[in-house]
Amino acid sequence: MSVCLILVLQLIIFALFAYHVLPRQHKEIPVKGNDTTHPAPRELTLPSIAWNEAEHYLAEQYPDHYVDDLKQSIVNGTLINTKGHFSVFLKDLETGAWLGINENDTYKPWSLLKISIVATLLKKVERRQLSLHQTISLTPAEVQSEISLSQECNIRNNEMPMRELINRIIGLSDDTASAVLGRCIKGEEFQECLQATGLPTALPNEPRNYLPNVSPKQFASLLKSLYYSSYLQPPFSDLILSLMSDTATLYDSQIKAGLPSAIKLVHKVGFNAGCGDFHDCGIVYAPLPHKPYVLCVMSTGSTREEADRVISSISRQVYNFLVNRK
Repeated sequence: MSVCLILVLQLIIFALFAYHVLPRQHKEIPVKGNDTTHPAPRELTLPSIAWNEAEHYLAEQYPDHYVDDLKQSIVNGTLINTKGHFSVFLKDLETGAWLGINENDTYKPWSLLKISIVATLLKKVERRQLSLHQTISLTPAEVQSEISLSQECNIRNNEMPMRELINRIIGLSDDTASAVLGRCIKGEEFQECLQATGLPTALPNEPRNYLPNVSPKQFASLLKSLYYSSYLQPPFSDLILSLMSDTATLYDSQIKAGLPSAIKLVHKVGFNAGCGDFHDCGIVYAPLPHKPYVLCVMSTGSTREEADRVISSISRQVYNFLVNRK
């Protein structure tokens, strides 16, 4: 009888140990109110397996000479004898491999940060502090500006729907829509968005609505945050990316011009011709089995024609290298 009791106690002890200590399988857990799921937690593996997985990851990266070849092709080819100063940042969103040419040089962003204004606004919609169905008041001057930009605008009693203003700020790079929507967010909320998406923020002595200079590498962080939905929930990140798609924008003479016509692109331009600043940054959806990549090119002291030529050429070189690599 005592032997049976000992066996029972041993079984109970082993069951408790297995429950609390040994790894267990986890299923994905649905999130209420969202059609996405949390990924299952990764379990510990044997060191030999972990080493193999690390080696496999490294094997998937671009070989050093491959990245060097692409960089030298751009530096010693496209960027030779160009008018103005150019910076390039490229990042593969699957492997994390990247290439940079003056990638940390900063520039006035101009219209690039209109994406951050919309992201801040949609974060407030997520938090139920604003509604996509509300209308926003415009001044008489703003009404005239909107009508002059596009006759097809839905203005009633000097008000426009928030949805239409969001469409216009991204699709048309509408400065008036940017100012109108900017009144719906606080400076601190805007700074929170900048920080959360990897962009530089205002210094303590600077106004909270300060627009910082940004580098191509920094702006790529904002694009990655949209791609991975690290700041906004997926429906809102996807909304911004959809509005940034090349079919919904007017600016197709730079990154888009260097791609085959069937390739999908989401991008935002920022420019000031008077200063010679021309930027184009986006996510290129390369055809399967290739993965999307971020390409951001910024310039200053150039001309529209030169920027179009240089940026489209860099886009073409990058696409051909990535798609045709062995």
